[in-house]
Amino acid sequence: MSHPVTARFATSVHALLVDAVAAVGGAVGATRFGGSFVVMRCGRGEHELEISAQQARLGGAKWSITARRSGAAAELSVRPELPGEGFDKLLGLTLDLCVGDAPFDKRFIIEAAPAAVATHLLDSSLRASLSRLPPSDDGPALRLSADVLTLRWTGGITRDDLSALLASLFECLDRCRALHEALATADARAPFRASSGGSAAVDPERRAADRASMGRARRRAAAFIASAAVAGAAFLASALSVGR
Repeated sequence: MSHPVTARFATSVHALLVDAVAAVGGAVGATRFGGSFVVMRCGRGEHELEISAQQARLGGAKWSITARRSGAAAELSVRPELPGEGFDKLLGLTLDLCVGDAPFDKRFIIEAAPAAVATHLLDSSLRASLSRLPPSDDGPALRLSADVLTLRWTGGITRDDLSALLASLFECLDRCRALHEALATADARAPFRASSGGSAAVDPERRAADRASMGRARRRAAAFIASAAVAGAAFLASALSVGR
């Protein structure tokens, strides 16, 4: 039997999800829930989201939204900027794109391949929804890989904010599908180029170059952390030897 507190959690989250999905014109699909978790599928148009909420130890919930998506192959990562990471950016240990929204750019580290995909997918409504989510050590974090979009955060959320978030995610999935139809230009900075079929597609060379830059930055960060740890250990050892 569920504990009364966890039972109330599941019931209240289920009601919240049903209301939020209805508010954006979506349909509720298969749903599972126990005392401390809820997993619900919902759809609008051709897109489907899977939303899960797990009761957190200190109140609130750990949320996850996942969607299979189709469209041009592009990658995107949005995560909170960690304390002291501004220095890492100056050293080139962290790559961070800007989308022209100063508060959003200040709060989040943005990576994308091709880089210009960030401004294409992170429109004002999605940026506003992400900004309203409560901050935590690991979120909110949005990731778009080859065929999956995931969003994770920890904390509470109101029905209005959840419905706005769902609407912005459905719209983002629309943009993912339409990405291959974006206008190709002769501008060398554009992430799109004409495909062999005559439509427009993500330029694989630009995507590969930006992906390689992201990988190099992560390797530099790992090497920097490792060297700092070795230097710290050497300093500690020498200090202890002097103390003797």
